[in-house]
Amino acid sequence: MPPILDPNEINNTIFQPIFAYQFRFLIDGIPSYMIKGVNGIGFTESEDIIYHINTYYKLASRRMYKDITLSLYDPCSPSGAQAISEWDKLRYERVTGRASYADTYWKDTVMHITGPAGDIVREWVIKRSFIKDVDYGDYNYETETHTSITLVLANSGIDLSY
Repeated sequence: MPPILDPNEINNTIFQPIFAYQFRFLIDGIPSYMIKGVNGIGFTESEDIIYHINTYYKLASRRMYKDITLSLYDPCSPSGAQAISEWDKLRYERVTGRASYADTYWKDTVMHITGPAGDIVREWVIKRSFIKDVDYGDYNYETETHTSITLVLANSGIDLSY
């Protein structure tokens, strides 16, 4: 009896890769056009080893979501540094010394991956994000490049909606 071939393997399959520049990252209070790069969506799974007589078993133990690094343009107006500072003030206000509860400064952020026609083909929802690290850029008289802000967001979970 001859092998049965799958029609999907015989015919050409339409294939459209996702390009790295087709994304939109949404954070309440920061315009999405300021965000020029996103890095670090993912997680690391730790393992537990259970020893039994002369063998062992590995079990998934604890999941840690990676910090997300954003690279932002810093335009003159509206100020990118001011937008980040407003979010940071929800956590800690230096003048008064007021520190707030987590539900005040946590923000759910969303990353849309778009197709060639601009349609959303993938949506990542990053749960309970907060600012972990900020670098407001370097300034130097010897260069004529624009300034960038690097923003690191810690989070409590990443969900792939579709």
